[in-house]
Amino acid sequence: MRGILYGSDATDAMVARGADIMAASSVRSFAAFYPALGAHDKAQALAELGTVPVEILVGEADKLTPVKHSGRLAEAIPTAHLQIVPGCGHMLPQERPDLVTAAIRRLLPTP
Repeated sequence: MRGILYGSDATDAMVARGADIMAASSVRSFAAFYPALGAHDKAQALAELGTVPVEILVGEADKLTPVKHSGRLAEAIPTAHLQIVPGCGHMLPQERPDLVTAAIRRLLPTP
């Protein structure tokens, strides 16, 4: 699981917590959800996102949604800010929660 989901900077505690999360999910739910991933193509809708701020974060070692996919999104969305995070994999919110939180905060309107 470490090699598929996490980057080189992940701690043993992060990987163990991810394993707990996966263990709590059924194989049936993964199998039922998988075909929807292949059918989910919203490329035509990306232009609409160009009217609002967009944050794209990706771990440089993400094997499930690779950097090249994030790059394509950034190219298709003129307002996108792409951040490639060294040492991280697919579990970026777990590996770098402060960075993800900061990106979300940048999208919120200031009071």
